[in-house]
Amino acid sequence: MATIAQKVKQLVEWAPALSLLSEISAADTAKERVDGALKLMRFVATKTQTPIDDELLERLEAVLLSSQGQELFEYIVTLVTAVSFTEIDE
Repeated sequence: MATIAQKVKQLVEWAPALSLLSEISAADTAKERVDGALKLMRFVATKTQTPIDDELLERLEAVLLSSQGQELFEYIVTLVTAVSFTEIDE
């Protein structure tokens, strides 16, 4: 089990990710949201020691920076937002 000090250290290390998530949610355009998502992905990629995520990020960046990629990203954001406000009947 992690100590409180370890948990605080982890929170501090990942705080930039929370800031980037806030930046994405506050963005006004698809381009701004894509840029924020790419920043977040770059940040997460720096936390790993594997080249696979760097290669994946390079390819995702190429797709998301295209107009079709931005449209796809905007569609996904809209879809996820709509689903998150959908009430589930039990």
